[in-house]
Amino acid sequence: MVHSPETKRKISESLKSYGLNPKVRKRRSKLMKKFWKNPEFKKKRQEAIRKASNTIEEKRRRSETNLIAWQKPEVRSKHMGENHPLWQGGSSKEPYSSSWTTYLKESIRKRDGYKCQVCSVPQEKLSRKLDVHHIDYNKKNCSPDNLISLCISCHRNTNKEKRSWIIYFKNKIKKLKRQHLEILKVS
Repeated sequence: MVHSPETKRKISESLKSYGLNPKVRKRRSKLMKKFWKNPEFKKKRQEAIRKASNTIEEKRRRSETNLIAWQKPEVRSKHMGENHPLWQGGSSKEPYSSSWTTYLKESIRKRDGYKCQVCSVPQEKLSRKLDVHHIDYNKKNCSPDNLISLCISCHRNTNKEKRSWIIYFKNKIKKLKRQHLEILKVS
């Protein structure tokens, strides 16, 4: 690339502001040219680029083969319904009790301070309202002691290791009750 004298002057002025005098710049320029033309460096650089592109292509290929495998009916049927590791005997299709209302859910969120009770993320920072989770996983049991506010990601996590979550949430509810009683005593 050929620069006009005016452009060269501007470049020279800008480099002076970095404290590099023309002799140092020329020396560095020569060293860099040698470095970039060095066949060993070129080979290493090309090898690194090739490895990076191979890993990206390999990941893409693997993800495509996984998609294709999941599209096959025999593979999908192995992981559906009763065969799914999180199968609960069809309990998700059971209806909620008549006391499961928007007013009840809102009162639980208010009781919990509009924060997820696992990660403490406030509802304002979420793109939706907090979920209200049944601690004992029984949709019919809508007592306030059995309900707790969770963000969607924490709510998804509660589908694994249910026993430990039940214990955790029952302890959490006890703490919340104690806090509310202390607040009532003070006021």
